Amino acid sequence: MEELPKTANKGEWSELYVFFKIALDRIVYAADKDLKPNNDEFYEFVKIFRHSNTRGLLAYDLSQKNKITISDVNNRNISIIKKDELSAKAQHIFERIKVSSSTFSVGEATELMDNYHLTSIKSPSSSKADIEALVRTTGSPTKHKMGFSIKSYIGGAPTLVNSSSHTNFIYEVKGFKGDIADVNEIITRSKVRDRIARIREYGGKLVFNSMQSDSYNSNLRMQDSHYPSVMARMLQYFYEGNGYDLNVLALLAGNDSDVDMTSKEIEYKTKNFLRSSALGMVPASVWDTRLSTQGGYIVLLESGDLVCYSLYYDDDFRDYLYTNTRFDTPSTTKYNYGYLYIEDDRLYIKLNLQVRFKRT
Repeated sequence: MEELPKTANKGEWSELYVFFKIALDRIVYAADKDLKPNNDEFYEFVKIFRHSNTRGLLAYDLSQKNKITISDVNNRNISIIKKDELSAKAQHIFERIKVSSSTFSVGEATELMDNYHLTSIKSPSSSKADIEALVRTTGSPTKHKMGFSIKSYIGGAPTLVNSSSHTNFIYEVKGFKGDIADVNEIITRSKVRDRIARIREYGGKLVFNSMQSDSYNSNLRMQDSHYPSVMARMLQYFYEGNGYDLNVLALLAGNDSDVDMTSKEIEYKTKNFLRSSALGMVPASVWDTRLSTQGGYIVLLESGDLVCYSLYYDDDFRDYLYTNTRFDTPSTTKYNYGYLYIEDDRLYIKLNLQVRFKRT
């Protein structure tokens, strides 16, 4: 029976493209804070590791320029593949990713996967890193095994913090003299912002109360014991229509007399928060402070080129995250926020946090 074509979304196909792009080029340049490659700093990928459902962990030796040697966990050679046609086929995958939407198949990619003994388009969900490799950094003879997270700008800006019920912030609404239904029935395109404006018209003031998720509250407190309330203030500024960019909203929060932290302190804590989010911290589970990817970020640009951030150049990575992220508005119905409700005779509203990269 003929095997059905493998299907995936843009992000998943991007991960496979990055695998083949690294296998082809071996070199990925470091990026500066503006996502531009630094030609003086690069990472040489000596081996890539990938799990196969049929053969276990496989190692792809890239040390020879024109061919790739694939071996199993016992260091037994499985096959040797010449790179002759890899460039054209990888480019075909990239072009399909650019023009496709939703989930789709790429026939030529399926053929490549078979040749490279890949049984899945992306790394298994049990793997904390999107790609693991043996890497040599600029000017160093030492090889390090590293894990990298992959972010793709093809087809839209990727998210850094995904929205969920865990990212809801709860505010008590004090002094409100209006009608709850009058607020909740606002269904404009910018309904959350417009509802907050109506709350303020009726004398209401939002005061941060708590986070819906104990785990995410704990994670934010890892940055600073006051950071949940700082983030809540930044989020409130966003939903009130005062901007989108985290660096802009951090500055606003730093100038707020109700926030017990200076702009410089908020900038530092927010960079830590973004870096932690990029390298292992997720809302749904208590973070053990370990950087699970252990290497950094590989970014797939709209041009099809790759750049990399790693812990070796941490300041550039933190600056990139701080100047290239923004809040976004997820679905209000899916995550149950953005409306007034009463609990224990008190009035509340929830606002949801989602952090997305800006478009390049």
